[in-house]
Amino acid sequence: MKIKGLCGNEKIVNSLLTCAVSGNLPHAVLLEGEKGLGKLTLARLTAAALMCGGVDRPCMECRECKNVLGGTHPDVIEFDDIKINTVREVRTQAFISANQSDCKVFILKCAGEMLPPAQNTLLKVLEEPPRGVYFILCCERKNEMLQTIRSRCTVYSLQRANKGEIREYLNEQFPATDEDVIADAVEMCSGNISRAVGYIRGEADNRYIQISRDIVEALLSDSEWELMKAISALEKDRQSFSPVIDTLSEVCAQALSVRCGADTSDRICADCAERLAGVYTLNQLDNLYYTLRNFSDDGDKRLNHKLSITCLCLKLRQALQRQTTVRR
Repeated sequence: MKIKGLCGNEKIVNSLLTCAVSGNLPHAVLLEGEKGLGKLTLARLTAAALMCGGVDRPCMECRECKNVLGGTHPDVIEFDDIKINTVREVRTQAFISANQSDCKVFILKCAGEMLPPAQNTLLKVLEEPPRGVYFILCCERKNEMLQTIRSRCTVYSLQRANKGEIREYLNEQFPATDEDVIADAVEMCSGNISRAVGYIRGEADNRYIQISRDIVEALLSDSEWELMKAISALEKDRQSFSPVIDTLSEVCAQALSVRCGADTSDRICADCAERLAGVYTLNQLDNLYYTLRNFSDDGDKRLNHKLSITCLCLKLRQALQRQTTVRR
């Protein structure tokens, strides 16, 4: 089943839908993964499988499915606000009978932003949930949730899609788009389907591409102050942190290709890659690339955003000072 807004994670999707259809869905599900992987879409799809009145659930055609996927079903209640008063409202509504279905689903879109008092309030209803009530919590990192919450949820960790899956999705959703644009989107999104779609539509990317360019300029200036100033733009723009790391990784990969004689002039930020290739050695570029990749892979371990920014500045400086390549 091809679902708009979902790409990859086929085993997780199939597992959740099978559990929902068979009546074996856990009463509390925690979906973790970076912004843009389709957590909310998957939460709604799972709810649709519970509510669907069709034969092949979710049929995506009946009124129940359309209302759930559109966010308007009266028994699938979504919450953006995660303050303690909101959680108390969730607890109250959980004990009120469903309007037109046999069950109710509560989707907490930003569960990871709940403070400990709010999480402890939610814990009370997760420990003894009413019959036919399901909770789907969405967060970027499961470690944002208290251990007591995690222990009462079945955790599903969404991963980035591979390049083949992204390319197939984009070709299907945007058949009139030039293949070179599709190729750029595949490279720049680093497996994040929302980012890839945004690139095709010309949305958002200019922001983090500009931050990436500023960081490259700072690296070329060999000034620690300029680098810290460029990276500090991420302090207020937290959502751009991961895309910027991925964009810088791609630029470094291009720079390595240029140093090896390849032509990357048709790529995004090709001028940045060429300038890096003209200043730094293969070893330095290799160090820079693997530093960025390892930094991205360690994302789940970093909970302090400001500390991450300082750490990034230090690691980039160290990468360009090393004489030998360090990989993990």
